[in-house]
Amino acid sequence: GGGTWSVVDGVGTGIQVESDPRHGLLWIDESFADDDGATWDFAVELEYKVDKGCSGFYFRSRQPVDAEGAVIPDHHIGVEGIQVEVDLSDRCGGLYETAGRGWIAPAGDEPFESLSRNRQWNRMAVFAHGRMIDIWINGRRVASVDTAGLKASRPIGDRKGHSCNFAFQLHGSEDVEVRFRNIRAVVPERIDP
Repeated sequence: GGGTWSVVDGVGTGIQVESDPRHGLLWIDESFADDDGATWDFAVELEYKVDKGCSGFYFRSRQPVDAEGAVIPDHHIGVEGIQVEVDLSDRCGGLYETAGRGWIAPAGDEPFESLSRNRQWNRMAVFAHGRMIDIWINGRRVASVDTAGLKASRPIGDRKGHSCNFAFQLHGSEDVEVRFRNIRAVVPERIDP
């Protein structure tokens, strides 16, 4: 993919240049899915700071695959799934499904208050429980979505959907500089009835 990622003193920094059309992705090489492919519930807390451009935090995502299930090398976007928008716009904190429905929250012309402070450190919390997704920015909920009621290109949160991989994104074809720190993920222990 495009862009570069570095980690210095616990801060992950992503840099992308406008001349590169590829998206830059930093995958967390861990799947929080059961052996049978079921998606786990999780909570992620992190801090982010956007100096310029468009970034995102992906979850319940995967690398694009062909009909046989093999990863497509050099795919121009490199990811399918849900991301929390991380940028300087009024949609920061919104939910977008890449290679799927597009904007989930805000949907269409729905009003949205991002609560993100531009060019400053911000706190984000992402909670996924079953088909419910809640996004909090700086201590206030900005999005709460029940994905069961939406028309999906593929199911989300079940065995036919995406696993619970995480990735940080740098948008292609624009100058991007973003930082992430204090990243914590909690996955509850599953107890089968």
